[in-house]
Amino acid sequence: MAATDITSLPAEILGEIIRHCSFYCADAPIILASVNRLLYDVAHGTPCVWSKLRLSLSNDERRLVRKAGLWFTRSGSCLLDLFVDVAATSEDSPTDSPERPIAEVYHFLVAFLRHHRPQIQTLNVKSDTELKAFHFIDAIYSSSYFPPANQHLQLQSLRIRITNDIPQAPSTWSPVFESFSHLPSLQSLKLTNHVLPALNTPTIANLRYLTISRPLRAHPLPVHKILRIISSTPALTQLEIDSRIMKQPLSELTQYMTIPELESLSLRTNNLPYLLRLLGTSSLKKLYLKDLDGKRVTANQELGLALKELSERTVTPDGLADGLSNLHTLEITGIIPGDERMDHDWELCIRRMIKLERLVISDFDAEGLVDLLTENSLSGFGLGPVCPRLKYLCLSGVRSLPSLQRLKMSRSNITIEWETTRQETPRAARSSVYAYGAGGFGFGSRFNFERRTSNVESGNFRNTILRLEPDSDGTW
Repeated sequence: MAATDITSLPAEILGEIIRHCSFYCADAPIILASVNRLLYDVAHGTPCVWSKLRLSLSNDERRLVRKAGLWFTRSGSCLLDLFVDVAATSEDSPTDSPERPIAEVYHFLVAFLRHHRPQIQTLNVKSDTELKAFHFIDAIYSSSYFPPANQHLQLQSLRIRITNDIPQAPSTWSPVFESFSHLPSLQSLKLTNHVLPALNTPTIANLRYLTISRPLRAHPLPVHKILRIISSTPALTQLEIDSRIMKQPLSELTQYMTIPELESLSLRTNNLPYLLRLLGTSSLKKLYLKDLDGKRVTANQELGLALKELSERTVTPDGLADGLSNLHTLEITGIIPGDERMDHDWELCIRRMIKLERLVISDFDAEGLVDLLTENSLSGFGLGPVCPRLKYLCLSGVRSLPSLQRLKMSRSNITIEWETTRQETPRAARSSVYAYGAGGFGFGSRFNFERRTSNVESGNFRNTILRLEPDSDGTW
């Protein structure tokens, strides 16, 4: 009988298994290599499984250097993703004192990493203070250690995570991002719980992805600091801000109003309409909005007006506004629904999204939106449906299902999902996601629609819908 255990698999398949295990545990290659001789040979003969290295400065420096040496040797010509936990410094180590840089305490480790920095593709630094994190980064990439002419730095992604909920940096110190100017290949930067520099940052010419994330308990970020970083990244295409912000008069922001042509913008913040007016561009293809102050009575109207202004920033030769014509994805949540009638500004914006393919809206005037998407002829905008390229629609808060069924009948190419919160039982926190099929005899089909035209009570429909798990599809 042929063997059926894992050892019967080809070496190539075992190598892929070990590589996927390394995504969840960076030490997977050395752990699995200790199982048996076969896995040892596969792990040490597959360079790509050694592409993730995790170092914690709580360990002895000699052990860290030996571990790093093993990974860089076995990985061959493959680029590495390096994870360094600077916050986990040993209690016996004097690095707890900010006066002594980490480079002096872990001299051999820093020298080793500096020598192999052309092989580092991603650097993730976890620290309890910004000062300690930048001491480590500057020790590897600072201007004091320029690379030789034949050495090209491959670092493409840099992530700095501060473990404190509210970062506490010395009052006389502010990050200056000096090392960033010496990283020609840096394309992605993520700052988590990080204070922003008080001085101008050097131009990061090739940066394309920027993420700024802070907890809600942290102090709001001044807008001019965010704009200062953005203005130093001319090639930026994707921006994500997850933090509370502090409004400032526009007269104080004139020198920072050079906004790159963003293609993706994600905002989870307060003062959402204000920030959207500053950062929104007509080149946007993806827009994700969550208003932390969305329970305001006027939040719905304010956001609709901001989107309308964004749509009117560019005009076609025939005089029509097309500021939202490039938008492919729109997701909005955190906004309380307005009155029963869709606001005129919102209706105008939706009509201008001629390339929209994915629309996700939570707690909105969904019924008015569904009726708008069901229209087949639009006076003043030419013939054809609203958002003609729409392929996916996810709504929450719809109280009447016949309108969704009419939309599905008229536009069968759209995948429709509906999320609703059940309030008739004490377990109101649980939600159900309803999926609408494109054909057959189930709910959403023409057969089912015609069979139930005489009974349109939403309660009767809810009992016949196939219920899926809340997180069974996508982010919902």
